[in-house]
Amino acid sequence: MNINKTVKQILATVIMATLVISSSAMAYSKVRPASATDLAAETIARIANDMQLQNNINNIALTPGDKGEMGDKGDKGDTGDEGEKGDKGNGYSDGANPGDMQYWDGAKWVVLPAPSGVPFGSTGLNFCKGIPTWGACTYAIGDTGPAGGIVFYVTDGGLHGMEAAPEDQGVGVWGCSGNLISGADGTAIGTGEQNTADILKGCDERPVAASIAGSFQLNGYSDWFLPSVDDLLQLHKLVEAGIVILASPDHWHWSSTELFDFYAWMVNLSTGRATDTFKETTSWAIRVVRAVRAF
Repeated sequence: MNINKTVKQILATVIMATLVISSSAMAYSKVRPASATDLAAETIARIANDMQLQNNINNIALTPGDKGEMGDKGDKGDTGDEGEKGDKGNGYSDGANPGDMQYWDGAKWVVLPAPSGVPFGSTGLNFCKGIPTWGACTYAIGDTGPAGGIVFYVTDGGLHGMEAAPEDQGVGVWGCSGNLISGADGTAIGTGEQNTADILKGCDERPVAASIAGSFQLNGYSDWFLPSVDDLLQLHKLVEAGIVILASPDHWHWSSTELFDFYAWMVNLSTGRATDTFKETTSWAIRVVRAVRAF
């Protein structure tokens, strides 16, 4: 913008206005009017002063003042609209009856219904095969037993039975050759426990097959014993089915069943063959030991 040109235009306008005002004043006043030149000069001086004042104002440096005090807290706004309902989570499920419980099966929560139709206090909660269960545990052949062995025989619908140690306990002799052990002649399934007790009582030699089996412990269970000949024949069925794996190259296992004072029974768990052999003094007398227990 050309300031000089603008100022000249303003001055021309002022002079014209002054001439008009002077002519009017002379018509109605007896006072001698100021000359047009004087009025113009006065007007120009005032404009110059105004422009200098404006310029001074524009050159004033503005400094921010101190921060004022915080005002009063405003009123609380209205509550917003309710959001949409979220998807159902993977948490607990609702039970159906008082006493229902839940357990984690490794992938999800499962409802364990409370027992019904039983007297109060007559049914306990047990941990059966990794699952909380009301009442006594039941097992099937091939299951992991209460002590962590392999179930090879069951009775009473799986409430009772026998389990074998998961692996062999070593090798040894039957012991006490020439000494007939009273009572150690049981052959039937389950008689191995009494046979073992009679051997340990009537034979002072250690270690022998019965003491090796009797000293075995697993998961806090120490009631293991040397199986009878029929116990081993029953265990052979699981070997044949591939449920029990034999790690030892020697598959002949000692039984707790005595035949005579120099002989006792052994069973080949691979073939299911049972035969008698010397209790000790020969290489045939060193046989494999696999402990079992009843539950």
